[in-house]
Amino acid sequence: PHLDLAPARAYVLDRAFSKGKIAVNKQGRIAGVIKGNNLILPINYLTYILPAVLSEKIIKYPSFGGMGCYDKEQPMMMKDEVKTGFMVSSVWRNNSSLKAGDIMTQINGRDVDEICLLYNINNNQKIKVKIWRDNKELELELAVTEKKL
Repeated sequence: PHLDLAPARAYVLDRAFSKGKIAVNKQGRIAGVIKGNNLILPINYLTYILPAVLSEKIIKYPSFGGMGCYDKEQPMMMKDEVKTGFMVSSVWRNNSSLKAGDIMTQINGRDVDEICLLYNINNNQKIKVKIWRDNKELELELAVTEKKL
């Protein structure tokens, strides 16, 4: 599991490069930043943390206060049915109405995937979510907070 907006993907390089260096693809476009251990942090994750890194020298990003994984990372079943979305494995914010085991299927009326989650959490103070909990579909409103790493 990973934090809700923490990078779910990193790409492996075929040789060692220095940590913190910019990775450029064959078309000359920035692919990401070298994380270390021959991994690239993809550029799409950098766009939402870069303002805080440049202005405050810290990594922070908006969050709904949970950790988990997407259905592409781990299949999710409920009522003998495959579910798509983000499964919450733990909640780090005390006043959250989410619980471990919840499957978030929609945010603000859109099906949940990495881009939908990123867009909606980055651009809103509160989000409306549909979740599956204990074989029931529920609608919740969640406050968006900042998580510092």
